[in-house]
Amino acid sequence: MSYSCVGYMVVSRKEKFYSLQCSQCGILQDHSKGVSLCVDCKAPPDIFYSKPASLDFSQFRDVRLANYFPGLWSMWDVLPLHDPSNIVSLGEGGTPCIPLKNIGNKLGLKDLWAKLEYLNPTGSFKDRGTTVMLSAAKEFGLTRLVEDSSGNAGSSFASYASRGQLDASVFIPEHAPNAKRLQISFYGADVYPTSGTRDDVAQSAVDYAAENGLYYSSHNISPYFIEGTKTVAYELMLWSGNRPIDHMIFPVGNGSLIIGCWKGFKEVKESRNYDDAQPVTFPKLHAVQSHACNPIVSCWRGTQWDVSQVSNGIAGGIMVGTPPRGFQVLQVLEDTSGSAVSVSDGDIGTWQKLLAEEEGLFVEPTSAAAFAGLELLVADRTISKSDLTVVPITGFGLKDTKNLDVG
Repeated sequence: MSYSCVGYMVVSRKEKFYSLQCSQCGILQDHSKGVSLCVDCKAPPDIFYSKPASLDFSQFRDVRLANYFPGLWSMWDVLPLHDPSNIVSLGEGGTPCIPLKNIGNKLGLKDLWAKLEYLNPTGSFKDRGTTVMLSAAKEFGLTRLVEDSSGNAGSSFASYASRGQLDASVFIPEHAPNAKRLQISFYGADVYPTSGTRDDVAQSAVDYAAENGLYYSSHNISPYFIEGTKTVAYELMLWSGNRPIDHMIFPVGNGSLIIGCWKGFKEVKESRNYDDAQPVTFPKLHAVQSHACNPIVSCWRGTQWDVSQVSNGIAGGIMVGTPPRGFQVLQVLEDTSGSAVSVSDGDIGTWQKLLAEEEGLFVEPTSAAAFAGLELLVADRTISKSDLTVVPITGFGLKDTKNLDVG
């Protein structure tokens, strides 16, 4: 079976070209066993390719907007799927970068850009991970899946499950925004509002899946989800051309976007098809969390952290007290000479309003947190005036309005 895509041939791959590898101890596991935590160290797995993932950049530049696989799936060569007939897609990926001149002037930055990830089909970057995760689930023959989410991942999961004709059960915090709860249920998923912390919600989903013989398809531990988010890095390398990106700023809860981007950047460097004459340099990746919940920042600073320190915060997407891939986020910060900062709800709200009034961007609080962090990084001179800086805007504003006065 093959599919022609503007001269770019996409073929079914019969051989097993990847395994699952523990992200902490490195033990390999055959991917046919599905996804589970490492039996030895309980860490989530990553995709390990039998040979380095590679993409012919010279060819990809000509076909990245091909009609057959628009957006993310035009990068078929670097994604873990054997048969393209299993792809569950809504056209995600291929999001634009736009200059933020007004905000840049306020911060004293000449080269500030936003990558509009909220233009993905369900209104958040999560669609990148979900399309790969559910395509893999379909390839494994799974039909009934369970997920837990603060809202955006659940919306994405429910949408793509509908697209792929899969049964979906989604556990969400009982205080999740009504818009996100409505979106999840409207796609036809079974919704289970759950009391307690975000970690309690996850445990309820795990227990429900075990009790009912269902597959727990968590974006928090799925290596396939990370494979989807890494495509942001590929797109940014194509977008920036000969000019290296100096900094990227991420709101971080579980860390799937910052981890995925670093994986993507490393794969670009390892690709034998990348132009050897062009130097490959990568940005410093920075993590932003809320004062209300900042395990990554606390560990980065070497201060004590305990899940009991979690308090109410308006940025629901980053309210994760025990991120299962937290150690990987810390490794990314170290590998890229990045940093971690936390911000207040007041500053998050201020930046949510500023982005709307100054740039016409209506973002949810989680996305605004990244800009509150950016302000701190500029103030302490981590980011300089002429640095090329990119901030992914991860979620659309109408998905979470509970903190806004709309009267």
